[in-house]
Amino acid sequence: SSTRLKVAEGAVEQPWIVVGDREKLATDGPTLELLHAAEEAIERADHLVIVGYRFADAHVNHVIRNWMLRSETRTVGVIEPTWSYPEPGSFFGQLVSEYG
Repeated sequence: SSTRLKVAEGAVEQPWIVVGDREKLATDGPTLELLHAAEEAIERADHLVIVGYRFADAHVNHVIRNWMLRSETRTVGVIEPTWSYPEPGSFFGQLVSEYG
């Protein structure tokens, strides 16, 4: 398939999670360290499975976009039970438009 945004089946061996609240980018919490660890972890992957993320965090979106831009062979799978077609101009809409 020529698409890079795919539906995939199978197990994810090493998932990562970025957690936080309104102050998630403060220097006194774990989130910056987790975000950095996530960036390092996904650099070793060719396929990223995103589960239940609504693409509302610019910092995480930045990580995803940069990861996609580093190799044309990388693909993303999105699992979202309440999925609807993305809004034009949204980050998810851009992913679908550019890669889907």
